[in-house]
Amino acid sequence: MKRRPPDWKRFDGWVWAGAGVGVVIAFALFCGVQLLVNGTKAFFDFAGEAKTPLSDIISMTATAIGGLAIGGVAVMQYRKHKWAEYQVAHSTKLEEDTKTGERLSKAIEHLGNKEEHIRIGAIYELKRLAEDSERDRMAIGQILLKFIHSNTKDKKSFHEPEQDVETAMRILKHWAEVFEGVQARGMRLEGIWLNQADLEKANFWHARLSGAHLEFAYLKEANLKNTTLLGAHFWGTHLEGADLRGAVLKGILDTDEIKSLQTTHIDNNTRFDPGVREKYFPDFGK
Repeated sequence: MKRRPPDWKRFDGWVWAGAGVGVVIAFALFCGVQLLVNGTKAFFDFAGEAKTPLSDIISMTATAIGGLAIGGVAVMQYRKHKWAEYQVAHSTKLEEDTKTGERLSKAIEHLGNKEEHIRIGAIYELKRLAEDSERDRMAIGQILLKFIHSNTKDKKSFHEPEQDVETAMRILKHWAEVFEGVQARGMRLEGIWLNQADLEKANFWHARLSGAHLEFAYLKEANLKNTTLLGAHFWGTHLEGADLRGAVLKGILDTDEIKSLQTTHIDNNTRFDPGVREKYFPDFGK
């Protein structure tokens, strides 16, 4: 929820209104008590025969008003202090957001540089930004995935990626837990390290993830339709409710270690190694 600045003008009005009501109530109660204790005649006796002369009542009431006034001043000072704190915090936050935006824009610009060392420097700058700003981590992850895709989609082999692509993959490996719901449809991400990543409800429709490391990743209800997963590593991977219709899962070792493979959604175009469909989906098509 976006933080709103304190509405101090309205607050001040309620403080003074409350103080005024408090004075009236205090005076009324005090007079009522005196009437009950001293009697009506003594209360209005200006000759000094009353146990509590009217002058004393007025003096006490004035003292009460003074106390309330001091309290009101204290509240106002507190208000000014909190308002100053808010302004400082808000100003600091704006300054930090501006700096983060400038750093992000510059890093993205350098990702397209022709020099590999500049691209690698930009990747490490994105890593630092992700560490400094948790709320931007998901967006930075998407940027790095897009970078990997853009720099491998025309390659014939993904087994020996360029150094900048390998650097991006290695960095993603360390904080891929933020990828819940990530959008990677159609991307070429062969060999990527996403082990232990939170990929719940991620969209890998028509992506190429051959050889990807997905050990202990959470792919619950993920969209893996028409995804190429040749030789992907699925040891301990959670696939509860994932959509594998049209997916290619040949070359998957240790299918017994895949969590809830039998709960996934498949069709006639889902391709497994021989025997896998019969073992995990014996009732399919019946």
